[in-house]
Amino acid sequence: MLFLFEYTTCTENGFPASIAVEGLAMFKALSMGIKEEVYSFINPEHIAQFRNFSMAEKLNEDFLTALEKCDKALIIAPESDNLLYILTEKVEKAYIENLGISSRAVRICSDKYETLRRVRGLRTPETEVFNGKTSLDFPLVAKPRVGEGGEGVFFIRNEEGLGRIPENYIIQEYIPGQTASASLFSSDNKTELVSLQTQVIDGFRYMGADIPFEIENSEELIDASYRIEGLNGFFGMDFIVNNGEIVLLEINPRVTTPVIAFEAAYGITFYDILDGKFPERTVRTRIRKIEGKAKNPFISTGNYSIVIR
Repeated sequence: MLFLFEYTTCTENGFPASIAVEGLAMFKALSMGIKEEVYSFINPEHIAQFRNFSMAEKLNEDFLTALEKCDKALIIAPESDNLLYILTEKVEKAYIENLGISSRAVRICSDKYETLRRVRGLRTPETEVFNGKTSLDFPLVAKPRVGEGGEGVFFIRNEEGLGRIPENYIIQEYIPGQTASASLFSSDNKTELVSLQTQVIDGFRYMGADIPFEIENSEELIDASYRIEGLNGFFGMDFIVNNGEIVLLEINPRVTTPVIAFEAAYGITFYDILDGKFPERTVRTRIRKIEGKAKNPFISTGNYSIVIR
């Protein structure tokens, strides 16, 4: 039995609907098309959308009970506050099969500065851990050293803006270009590129993706994955295409939002990929996160919806 856990869906976490809707969409996609029994528990706020699962009561107790019931687990959680690392480590200590990334790789990739320090052979933005001053040229991008979803990211246009930067932030040179992401799967020390997609960004907030996307030298992304020990399973990379060149921004050590469109775009599910089946055809597909009511949404919560077209 598979224990499927997505932090927003399964806990009373208080995330805003703009973030929660992505987690709910991933949970819904991953709870469909599976060929074995799935076990999970649902935040009471969202139970109406997932009535075939039980209601969550106490996170720690529910989580440990699930690990006792199941022989494998897939965990999706924020990197912030070490949540993904802590929960992944619990899976490993329970000695059941972890379908996600190892806790060691989660710890490295959760730290954006450490990730870029370890990657070799691929262009990355000039990056510093902010200490009150900088040697980089403006404009700059300031972002949490550990974080996700573009939350807390902002521009720094001049020296005065440095005073706005909180502790535990990194700063990077601003690189213009097309924002994009890759979905990859690694098994038996071999990484496969599953999907490339452009990203729709509003400011620094993720608002969707267009699948597929083609770029020369995409094998550089695969090469970069081998620089992180324990990066097995399904994970994502965010990057910018600048003058035809890939500039790696970060590695997301977990399933990412584009997985919700794999069946529409490629005719395969996440679980097909686990079984070694990869895309053979492509239908152009759009994912959009919409504020307000959407017609025929994939999923909705609060004032936000995810639609797939």
